[in-house]
Amino acid sequence: MRGEARDEGASASFPQPVRAGLHRVLVEKLRFTLERATAAGELLAQLATERPGAPQRVEAITGDPAREAILASAIEAGVDVLVTRDKKHLLPIVEHHGVKLLTPWSGDSDQGRGTLSPGSYGRSSRP
Repeated sequence: MRGEARDEGASASFPQPVRAGLHRVLVEKLRFTLERATAAGELLAQLATERPGAPQRVEAITGDPAREAILASAIEAGVDVLVTRDKKHLLPIVEHHGVKLLTPWSGDSDQGRGTLSPGSYGRSSRP
């Protein structure tokens, strides 16, 4: 999978705010053990082509500091698409500084946005 994405020029960024949020969701909402959540995070970090730290500049736009850090990380990484299921804080934004916010599933016509499909993700070519 990782090799195929690289062959097609795609990349996956897994920034620190996303890693922290993932761990919290796995433990609190999905009831993973701490060990299992840590192992899942480590696996995703290995698959990621980039693992940036916390963003340098965070803009107050979502009303939630954790989501703002995630969006700022996506902007700093130069990604084209941020895939999220966060209908409350992130999806209403639709696009911000060139980053499109999409859901990971098809049939999202009630949201009026596109959905993730092969070839629709990866790093931007913008400077």
